[in-house]
Amino acid sequence: GPYALQTFTIECWVKPDAAQPDANQDVSEVILVDRPWRFYETDEDDDGDKLSPIRHNFRLGLKVAADGTLTPFADYTSAGTTGTGNGGTPVFSKQATGTAIPAGTWTHLAVTYNGSTLTVYVNGAATGSQTATLLPANGLISVADSDPNDVQRYTYRPAPILIGAGPKAAAWVADVSQAKSDATFADLYDNAYKGYIDEVRIWNGARTAGEIASNMSATFTQAALLQQRYNVFAARYNGAGI
Repeated sequence: GPYALQTFTIECWVKPDAAQPDANQDVSEVILVDRPWRFYETDEDDDGDKLSPIRHNFRLGLKVAADGTLTPFADYTSAGTTGTGNGGTPVFSKQATGTAIPAGTWTHLAVTYNGSTLTVYVNGAATGSQTATLLPANGLISVADSDPNDVQRYTYRPAPILIGAGPKAAAWVADVSQAKSDATFADLYDNAYKGYIDEVRIWNGARTAGEIASNMSATFTQAALLQQRYNVFAARYNGAGI
């Protein structure tokens, strides 16, 4: 379906601050755009809450070097795991990195995945790529429920999009309404980005270098966006399966 995004393009404009938070203490990465999700619940933590591993349909972020250098990166996790069943550990693809970007300046970033290669673009130019053949986690959340006759049933909904931070594995849930009532932002999110971010665009499929370069400064009208959505669902209805 159109929500799976097994090939994709992510775009955004960023103006990062020079000083970025130290993500996960020793791991210097901040997240710009992330699409995380969990399978139906399997494992139990110490509080008795059922939590399964977090998977990522895609991630676009910045690596932060000790000297403050900011380097864009992109990756995703596989749909499968290294263990058995849904309690195993999701496998990350190899990361693709681009050229360093300046702090305090607006820069356009994009990442495409065409089914075999992750490519990072900076200001419309491809600046780094990585072979990645794992099937991305499909961006759909399955929710189990039971009807009055105790028949197990599942519903599916699109995974959320996080902008400016990533999920914290210990407590994050895809449906924030199900988080603990006393949970704070710091309890649920990690790898927070400091700066401005604008014009986040997410496309089903890998856009070409020409499309990225020619449209990165374009403004899309509401009518054009609605037409894009109509085209996707019309193609799906007609059996294209996108």
